[in-house]
Amino acid sequence: MSDPSVDQRLAAIEAAALRVYAAHGLPTTPGHYRRGPRAKAWTFLGSDLTPAQRFALVLERPPEKGWRYGTLDRLGADEAATDLAQAARHLSLCRTLRERRAAGEIDDAVLLAALDLTPPSVRPRRARPPSPRPAAPASGRGRQGPRSGS
Repeated sequence: MSDPSVDQRLAAIEAAALRVYAAHGLPTTPGHYRRGPRAKAWTFLGSDLTPAQRFALVLERPPEKGWRYGTLDRLGADEAATDLAQAARHLSLCRTLRERRAAGEIDDAVLLAALDLTPPSVRPRRARPPSPRPAAPASGRGRQGPRSGS
């Protein structure tokens, strides 16, 4: 049985990443996309393309001619903006976790522990000001001063 809090936490991470995508003008609908050589926007191709369908599209409009292809979680990965690259990593991670969870490779208890982003309930210790230490007495021991010439 799946824990709904895992779904809620994954959905919250994805929603935050998609807000970053939207702020940068990238699509937010899951699926496959392509962009032409001079196009600024990505074109939605579909959400459930088979590998054969994707291969046919690539043959029709190859990357060598400037066409770019990707799934939603890859669109921001190669962008210069670090927040886009991080949002793409989060989308990819959420997709991978969902797939591994569905395959039974990860259980909900492990995912909940991994997704627990709440701060610890322990209150931080207050920093104490440094206690004044007495100055070391000038005893004459230790380093000797320069000798006077004879």
